[in-house]
Amino acid sequence: MMCRKKRVRHKATTAQRAVRCSNRTRHTTPTHGIIETLDMASTQAILNAIDGLRREINGLRREIDGLRREMHQNISGLRQDIDGVDTRLGAVALLQVGSKADRESLHDDVAEICGELHHVHEKIDAVAAQHAVL
Repeated sequence: MMCRKKRVRHKATTAQRAVRCSNRTRHTTPTHGIIETLDMASTQAILNAIDGLRREINGLRREIDGLRREMHQNISGLRQDIDGVDTRLGAVALLQVGSKADRESLHDDVAEICGELHHVHEKIDAVAAQHAVL
């Protein structure tokens, strides 16, 4: 019987390994083929779409900034309302109650101030709800 001669396998050179690696990455890269087949018109269309999205994002940023400014103005207005109610409460507290008519007038003032405070609380809740949306 004749024995077969074993085949000796030679180690690949560095250049051969580099070619094998580049072939492997070229065929496994998901964008392979897509980038190569893009022509100039489709590339320009993609760039135009990206520019359009940037413009839209900038517009949304400006709108959000406007809403923030409006919210801060609403908050300052509410603070002024609260300061006004505080001033009126201070005036009522300083009022000297003498006669029954004065006491009834005082009760009316306190009821009016409580109504204003309720209105201010409603405004605060509306601003808080608007802030939660942002």
